[in-house]
Amino acid sequence: MPDQYVAWYFTGVRKAKEIFQAENIDAIYSTSPRETSHLIGRTLHLKYKCPWIADFRDPWIEKLHRPKRIQPLEQFEKYLEKIVLRDADYILAAWPGILRSFDPALEGKSQVLTNGFDEEDFRGLKPHVFPKFTFLFAGSLFKELFPLPLFQALDMLLRTRPKIRQRIQLVLLGRQDAFIRDAIKKYELEYCVHIIPQIPHRECLQYILGADALIFCIPDKQCIPSKIFEYLRANRPILAIADQDSDAVQIIARVNQGLCFASRDPGHIARYMSNLLRNREVSDCGIQNNRRLWEFERRQLAKQLAHILDTLVNQG
Repeated sequence: MPDQYVAWYFTGVRKAKEIFQAENIDAIYSTSPRETSHLIGRTLHLKYKCPWIADFRDPWIEKLHRPKRIQPLEQFEKYLEKIVLRDADYILAAWPGILRSFDPALEGKSQVLTNGFDEEDFRGLKPHVFPKFTFLFAGSLFKELFPLPLFQALDMLLRTRPKIRQRIQLVLLGRQDAFIRDAIKKYELEYCVHIIPQIPHRECLQYILGADALIFCIPDKQCIPSKIFEYLRANRPILAIADQDSDAVQIIARVNQGLCFASRDPGHIARYMSNLLRNREVSDCGIQNNRRLWEFERRQLAKQLAHILDTLVNQG
């Protein structure tokens, strides 16, 4: 603990000390997962008195797939998180819910710096051509994301409109666990649900650009999947298996109010799918002139990080 790379702590600290002796280091930046990197960052910060940013791309203690600990280890890991948050000069988080899980007293030295998309990844890409109307989920899908309403809605849609069975498909792009495969069999959707194993990132973007609608699932209101920023850049309709007031849906609404439909109700989802089938063409929302979209381009996010580093170094 805190993760399977904890033995790297000793090598990481030793190598970092060699770098400090050879280079003029102005600041320390550690990012998780893996949380061991924050322990390395803290050790270097205490030794060299350099400004230190601890960046949380995922929660630590409230992480979805965090292993269960016996009580003494649980308390010790909470202590590790506490001293990292206490000693860091500045704290970044990928979404607001991560900061909300921390002590409110940290508000004065923390902010959200979201994930984003890289425009270079999209240059020269041609959308993949699908033979059928395609709903696409990009990324790993597993039970904890609560995807059942998606399969229930698809089953409902195909039962009420059997004539579209040969015109529609759901593509799951990435690793899928046994629960997902069992759900596909349970609802007898093998003929229209296609699982494509992991593929190179740019090829994945071609699938995203070519899909008729994009899907993501979130287990709670606070999580913001990083894929939604590439979804936004693709400018395709988005179906979110999520609450309407979730942070992820609010970000999409901020960029383009009409792009996303969010619900956990299979009936509502089935009606939305049916409406998309009737209105297949998607109008261009003018992404090139959408200033709010380009705030999530990674060069713009990198500028924000650079400004934070400059400020800390100057204060130091």
